[in-house]
Amino acid sequence: MVMRLSFALLAFTLAACASSANPREGPMTTSIAGTRWAVAVEGAASDRPRLEFQPDGRVAGYSGCNSVSGTWKLEGDAVRLGPLIMTKRACPGARDEMERRFMQAVGGNARLSIVGGRLVAVGEGGARLEFSPDSSR
Repeated sequence: MVMRLSFALLAFTLAACASSANPREGPMTTSIAGTRWAVAVEGAASDRPRLEFQPDGRVAGYSGCNSVSGTWKLEGDAVRLGPLIMTKRACPGARDEMERRFMQAVGGNARLSIVGGRLVAVGEGGARLEFSPDSSR
C-alpha cells in the first residue's frame, strides 16, 4: 500500500513538473494565464495593441484606439476569446486602421496559438496578427 502511494505521489510530482513548461513555446497550456502580449508597432509602449490573460479567465487589452475586455478559455491547443466589449472612442488615421486589423484578428471566432515564441491570432476571415511577449507596465 505504501509502495503504491509513493508511486502515485511520484507520478503526480513528475506530471506537475512536466506541465509547468514555458507558456511562450509549444502547445498552448493554461499557463498562458498571467501573460501579456503586444503588437510590435512604432510609438510609445502604451499605444501598442495588446492582450493580457488574467488567471480568472478574463482578458483585457487595447486595440490601438480603444480598451477591450472579455473572457478567454483553452480549447485543445489554442485559446478562444469570448465576446469582446470595447470602449467607443474615435481614432482617425493609423490608429483606426490598427484597431480594424486588431479586431479582425481577435474578434469573432478567432484562434490564438503560440508559434515560435509569439502569440498568433487568426480571425474567421484569415486576418492574422502577431503579438510578442510584453513586459512593459
